[in-house]
Amino acid sequence: MGNTQINPEGNIRMKRIQKSFMLSSSDISKLNKAFNRVDNTRTGKVSLKDIFKGYEIKNWSLLGEALAALVDIELDENEPECIDFPDFAAMILSLCCFEPPELLRFLMYCYDPEKNGYIEIEDLKQLMNNIHGVIPPDTVIGNEKASWSKLEFPANGRLEFDDIVEINGKAPMLLAPAFRFQERVMMKFLGVSYWENKKRILYEGKLKAEAIMAKKKAKKEKKARAGRDRKIKKKMGILRYYCCPCFRTWYDEYAEERLTDEEKAQRARLLRLEQLAAKNPETAAGKKF
Repeated sequence: MGNTQINPEGNIRMKRIQKSFMLSSSDISKLNKAFNRVDNTRTGKVSLKDIFKGYEIKNWSLLGEALAALVDIELDENEPECIDFPDFAAMILSLCCFEPPELLRFLMYCYDPEKNGYIEIEDLKQLMNNIHGVIPPDTVIGNEKASWSKLEFPANGRLEFDDIVEINGKAPMLLAPAFRFQERVMMKFLGVSYWENKKRILYEGKLKAEAIMAKKKAKKEKKARAGRDRKIKKKMGILRYYCCPCFRTWYDEYAEERLTDEEKAQRARLLRLEQLAAKNPETAAGKKF
């Protein structure tokens, strides 16, 4: 990998990253060249400043540090140049592969690292001021301030993800610097067209994986139904099974009508968790390595 040296632990981490982001040897080579361009000292390690300095966003440290935390990089104030190639790859791949909803979730994460599912209105204001480079007690001015004043917030003061999406739709200028930051990083490292193609590959891979999982699930359910039917046939007898199909649920221990209230509640809970998992899938860009 050129001038970049990777220790055994880094190799394991790099293999996980390669699998998660479906990286080819060519992809890794390109990322390595990008890393070497910012590794001016050729030590195999760089700092956040080396990676993110010189962008339109006036205060990149918030997003850079949050991104490092998201991918499990422990920053050291006494040794700022502590980011090796696998760390660099994890950060750049995660940030550049974020789709708009994922980037908004990441912005929420900056003030909700414990993933409570919400941030306070004051957190959003601090986020807005931070990425606009505004230092309190000053605040944003012009169109951004006008957009903020027109927003309506929940009475409890808590903003969930859907609220952030709605706010971004009504007042996109408030969080626009974060999107410009992502675009500038994409342009600097490998180019926007590369990242758009990479996101397409990941999306197609996700669809393929979902199709395989759905097929396995259907096969498993079919096998389970066949097993249940065999038990019902044995209990009912062949003649009654085929002549009286409306009575089959009487002999089906898994039938809804025969479940206790506790069993029904458990089934409903599991179904709800399954629906939430489908609604908020874990993406490669959001995984920890």
